[in-house]
Amino acid sequence: MQWRGNRTGCAALLLGALAACTTAPALVFNPPPIVSPAPPPETPASAALRAYYAQVQSALLSQGLLRTDGGGEDAPFTDRNLTENFLAVALYEEYARGQITATRSPTAILLQRWTEALRVQVRFGASVPAARQASDRARVASYLARLSALTGLPVTLTEQNP
Repeated sequence: MQWRGNRTGCAALLLGALAACTTAPALVFNPPPIVSPAPPPETPASAALRAYYAQVQSALLSQGLLRTDGGGEDAPFTDRNLTENFLAVALYEEYARGQITATRSPTAILLQRWTEALRVQVRFGASVPAARQASDRARVASYLARLSALTGLPVTLTEQNP
């Protein structure tokens, strides 16, 4: 048997045959919902800190000392900028060791654990009231005690040979 017809007729016949075909049902992927584990119960210390920072935020807002505009044009930073800048400051030296030039050449630093006792000194300017100095020293000393407990190294607040 021999086909006799033009190409247009052949194309129309094929399109008609295809139009009569039924389509397969679409496959639908319904993954199970992701269930986050329940957060651990809040400790009294966490609740106290949350309440404290809520109070600090409220006080700053009432005094107009805390931004509420999301940053604005004068603070065009994103979370990525902040992360990259932190890493640059924390993990790189601005100049290579021994370099005495005006040209920066950031050099990666090697992070090392402390192996000796740390002696820390806090200095205040003349405009800081004595009461504020005392409270700040107490907070720093408390933090250093925590750091000492976590690292197992003596970490002290001192005025001599810091």
